[in-house]
Amino acid sequence: MHNVYRLPIVSVLLLACSFWVFSQDAPSETQDDIQWMRIESDSGEFSIEIPKSNNLFYDEEGFLISEPGSYGKYQLKEMYLINAYADGALLSVESYKASKSALKAFYSIDKSEKGDEKTSEIANAGYTIRQMIVNTEKAQLIRQYIASKTHIYLITAGMRDKDNAVARRFLNSLRFYQTANPSADPGSIAMSKLPRANVSVDQDLSNQSSTTKIPNPAQKTDDKIITPLAILSKPASAYTHEGADNYVQGTIRLKATLSKDGFIPKILIIGKGLAGGLTRQALFSALRIKFLPKLIDQKPTSVILTFDYAFGIR
Repeated sequence: MHNVYRLPIVSVLLLACSFWVFSQDAPSETQDDIQWMRIESDSGEFSIEIPKSNNLFYDEEGFLISEPGSYGKYQLKEMYLINAYADGALLSVESYKASKSALKAFYSIDKSEKGDEKTSEIANAGYTIRQMIVNTEKAQLIRQYIASKTHIYLITAGMRDKDNAVARRFLNSLRFYQTANPSADPGSIAMSKLPRANVSVDQDLSNQSSTTKIPNPAQKTDDKIITPLAILSKPASAYTHEGADNYVQGTIRLKATLSKDGFIPKILIIGKGLAGGLTRQALFSALRIKFLPKLIDQKPTSVILTFDYAFGIR
């Protein structure tokens, strides 16, 4: 039996995962083929260029975030998540109506992830960008953190080739103004005017599905060149106040479609999930996973990934 959820999404502790390839599509665009557009916040204080072929997820209610080891929780409202994959680079923009303390929580969570991490601050005209670069054996992630009086912005570029021209153009196109300036970039398109992608969230309550392991038939063959999927970032998540007050504990198992274009359009909840808003938190985490698609003969390939999010009272 499958019940259909229409929730939007978020995070916790990743315990286990397995995946399989379910579709193979056309090769990704090359740098010369990419069409770009400039997008901006509705206030005009922030703008950046991103490929026109992108996916935007929006959720007005948002979710909670907290720093590791802290009991403080910060509310994130008006979530915009925009992902694009082009010429070997994942490009992502996140915008939230939130306090600067929430941005600090994001930064602390990201620093807790494994990798050869370097941090720095980039001083621009009147504002500072905090930047984190994480190098792994498979890829490089560059993330920038910006805060205004009312909003926070996370800019992410991920690539297998550290000198990726598309990622460089994306990061270099950032513009930020200390005050609202809706006429600063007249050619920009407001995020609220962009078409929104559909994210389907279903639920499988059958006992068999919750215990069956997913096969992984995507093995290397002699006549194909396979580049493995690279997970760039797996966000952690905060307990909800309701979940903590009622001592809700357990594990949420999700199957997420990691599409060839760097977006997660489909999530299946295995089992009942958890009360107190924790299922919603786990769903948001899954949406925020950053990854480089698996390549077969240089063609991006969609994959289904199974993973568990655990919530426990310490």
